[in-house]
Amino acid sequence: MKKKVFTLVCLAATFGTLSLAAFAQIRPLVTASIPFPFIVEKTQMPAGNYTFERLQANPGVLAIRSADGTQKLIVLTERVEARGEGNETNLVFDKIGGRYFLSRIWTVGNDWGLLIPEAKEEHQMVRVNANHHNG
Repeated sequence: MKKKVFTLVCLAATFGTLSLAAFAQIRPLVTASIPFPFIVEKTQMPAGNYTFERLQANPGVLAIRSADGTQKLIVLTERVEARGEGNETNLVFDKIGGRYFLSRIWTVGNDWGLLIPEAKEEHQMVRVNANHHNG
């Protein structure tokens, strides 16, 4: 079971970029420039600049949007406790078979993060890699 974890540290925050009305509905987390295509659940997202936001009414809902507005995705997440990961803001990607899967988001100052459920394709690739290495 060879699963590489790739962490992309995000230095930019998205405060002050939203209108007052929009701010009441969403809670900005991170903006990031992602240099590779990645998968969230079952959706392939191209490399580019993205904003990751939580809905105020339901903090377990994550909105992912590309800067150019062509990519939009809503994902249900789970809250996960940090073990030192809250020291900086970062996105965590699992790299399997040359493909990147978004798995977690950590934000500086929080003792928790967001866990993105494993994509069905990611789960299958992990099983195939495990069987290949064990067989």
